[in-house]
Amino acid sequence: MSGGTFDYMQYRIDDAVNEIKYRLKINNMTIQQYWDSLSDEERESVSEWNRPWSMAPGKTPWWINDEAEKVADKELGLRNGDFSKMSDVSRKKWHDIRLEALRKLVDEHNNSLLGAGFKDETVSKIKEMLKTIQRAKIYLDRIDWLFAGDDGEDSFMKRTEEELKKADL
Repeated sequence: MSGGTFDYMQYRIDDAVNEIKYRLKINNMTIQQYWDSLSDEERESVSEWNRPWSMAPGKTPWWINDEAEKVADKELGLRNGDFSKMSDVSRKKWHDIRLEALRKLVDEHNNSLLGAGFKDETVSKIKEMLKTIQRAKIYLDRIDWLFAGDDGEDSFMKRTEEELKKADL
């Protein structure tokens, strides 16, 4: 059965943990530094114009996405990408205009800071908090399996300790 008591919420915690780790990784990186940090294999799968971001969908800095969307909206006379009355052809044209604007913006901002640039003290505090979040995920997993009947009380206790130890928490 493998859980389900909490509608598998613990996997959303995993998503949050991965996002936090990603943001800490890029905290003080420029776009170019991020590109340079990718392996050859990762780079091969990235198109030249969209270098760092196609490796991590949705990670394009908000200001670059916003600017590219504004260019497409303006060119087609839209307000905030209102697609409700657009044909498929018009939507494709909007996306094409947006991608071209994105190409230009990426080239212009290669040395812009990709991350937030938090101080070391703030990063240390986030890392400390991250351990608590990871611990909570393990607890939720184990309680989920216990409540769902996948684990008995003895295996609940044993697996909780094993997973905390394995995660070094």
